[in-house]
Amino acid sequence: GSYSLTNKVTNKVIFLSVILLFPILIASFLARGIGEGTIEETIKKLEFYLSSYAFGSFYAFSDWFSSVYLGYSNMEYALLKQNTYGLYTFMAIFKAMGNTTYIPEGYYDEYYNYHNIIQSNIYTMFRGLITDFSIIGSLVYFTLTGFLFNLAYFTMLKARKPVISVALYMCFIAYTYSSFLISIMTWNSIFAVFIAVCAILGVNSYLSNKRFYFIKS
Repeated sequence: GSYSLTNKVTNKVIFLSVILLFPILIASFLARGIGEGTIEETIKKLEFYLSSYAFGSFYAFSDWFSSVYLGYSNMEYALLKQNTYGLYTFMAIFKAMGNTTYIPEGYYDEYYNYHNIIQSNIYTMFRGLITDFSIIGSLVYFTLTGFLFNLAYFTMLKARKPVISVALYMCFIAYTYSSFLISIMTWNSIFAVFIAVCAILGVNSYLSNKRFYFIKS
């Protein structure tokens, strides 16, 4: 009967995690060699890295979207000469089927930069989705996937020993988390996870039913 996303316990864990992980994050940036200059230069570089990783994708996508649909932006973007029909959203499936379309390293050649405060070639999953299906198609896509994931959640709650719905819901968490980067279905790993979780839960359900049968007999 609890519908809150967080509570006092989870808020405390989140706060302590941020306090513990932040120095590790700073250390990882310094390990890239950005601390070789003066203290002032190092601080500026840290600010650049932190702002770029935390917010760069939102500014980059906004600039691309403005370029495509409003006609002005801070950068110029290459227009695709052919329709992609889902390539950027379902790249792993396309590659498995033998598609050899050239995709730049990092997926996009353009590096959005704003006054050297933010720089990123991460455009969120929405650039690829809109490129594949247009805005209208993207809304249809989200309607269908939203229905599927809600059905999986409902089935997971109602079924006695859910299998596929649990695997789908687990993938939904990863799917949502990765949306600020790119579509998670550009990697084969999400499909491998889905199959592995279904197999584990299916075997577990089968063995538990068999054990119950022997006990009842």
